[in-house]
Amino acid sequence: MARFDELRRQVAIAGTVTDQENGGPIAGVRVTLTSAEAAFADWLALKALPFGRGWDSLAVRADRTLTRDDGRFCFLDLPDGAYTVTAEWLSQGDRYGVATGAATIARGSDGGIKLSTVDLALPPTRITGKVDIKTVAAAMAEVRLRGGGESTFTDGEGVYVLSAIEPGQRIVRAQVDGLAPMDSSVTIAGRGQSATVNFSLS
Repeated sequence: MARFDELRRQVAIAGTVTDQENGGPIAGVRVTLTSAEAAFADWLALKALPFGRGWDSLAVRADRTLTRDDGRFCFLDLPDGAYTVTAEWLSQGDRYGVATGAATIARGSDGGIKLSTVDLALPPTRITGKVDIKTVAAAMAEVRLRGGGESTFTDGEGVYVLSAIEPGQRIVRAQVDGLAPMDSSVTIAGRGQSATVNFSLS
């Protein structure tokens, strides 16, 4: 097995995971090094030895971590090479998609690691659209998913966003006081995908 000379406790990859829609940091997202060069596999196997069968169940280990309250994460003391970094918000099921980025680790002549920064934005699964009344934008119209608790209101331009919802076939209802509500069926193809549903009430 290959040997590596490591300078301990050097941050090799660091970054922040945010919500793609609002830019806010997300805590508790699993960030994983999903691909790397062959040298990394040997290095990781050495890290896993002391843990035995318990290695697979670890939430935080040399190749994966969880974001902090401020959305930040880091990986330490990695071997040189190219890496793919993947973020996935497991506790949210299919309400958010997966984000990936690339990083390259290289040591200088002094043995120090040059920090590689990878910021990742998770795309929410969502439905967007516009509500109008006879071509006039309907502000403060209520838009909700039937069969679920998700709801929102349109802005001054009649635009709405139902964000962080489950994909699949959904029925969206738009409603304005004094007018009959309108339903529309839409299919969201998968996690992190977006669909558009517009309404014209009368």
